[in-house]
This record gives sequence, C-alpha cells and structure tokens, in this order.
Amino acid sequence: MVVGILSYILSLDYGFWKAALGITVLHLLTDMLKSWLLLKNRIKTYFFFDQLIHLLTIVAIVLVYSKIWEIEFIFNIGTKEIGIVERFLALALIIMGQYEAVGLIIAAKSILRFSGTQKSEYILVGTLISFGIAAFAGMLINLI
Repeated sequence: MVVGILSYILSLDYGFWKAALGITVLHLLTDMLKSWLLLKNRIKTYFFFDQLIHLLTIVAIVLVYSKIWEIEFIFNIGTKEIGIVERFLALALIIMGQYEAVGLIIAAKSILRFSGTQKSEYILVGTLISFGIAAFAGMLINLI
C-alpha cells in the first residue's frame, strides 16, 4: 500500500492511480517471488535483482502511462517553466555539498537575464527565492 500511495502522490497527476495500482501489484508480485526464491536458496544477489526489477517496472509503467494518457498535474508546474529543473539541480548540488556550483548557476542566470528592466528584477527575485527554498530543503535533508 505504501508503494501505491507514494507512487500516486509523487506522480503529481490525478489520473496516475491506474499506473500506481499496476506498480503496487507488480511490486507485491516481485517481492513474493523474491521471498519464495529466498526460501529455496539463500543467495544475497536476489536483493539486487529484486531492486532492478522494481526499477524497471516503475520506468516501464511510467513510460507506457505517459504515452497512453495525457498528464494532468496536481500542482500547476507549467510546461514552459524550467524553474523546477533549476530547483532540483540546486537541491542535488546542495545535498552533495557543492555550494559553489549553486552560486555559479545563480551568477550565470543573473548575467543572462540582466537588462535593467523591472521584469528582469522580478525574475531575479523569483530565482533567488526558488534557489533559497532549494538551499533550505537541501540543508534540512543534510541535517537529517
């Protein structure tokens, strides 16, 4: 149930429940097969095969889902906005302790957007807020 619920929530798509149900069922079947194989043979590599099958199942279901159904995001993240990619990149860099790289991205973005207009200031403030949220989340994750 945890796999299904988290798959649905993290998909950010209302209609993903069908795919989340498929992931849940295949996850359960994979775990049952692994448990049955472990009863017969105590081989530690079953764990790695189990994880590989889980990963391939998730990727396959998501690819099939995205080809068949249109995606309706729960949160409106916008298709033109690349800010989400920037936040994830900043978050990943902060978790890895690469604070200088985050500063480089902010500096490069501010140089590219510098034109002296009020719109540029608005975009720069939004960028700093976005990176600030990612930085806070990354530091919080590092503390945990």
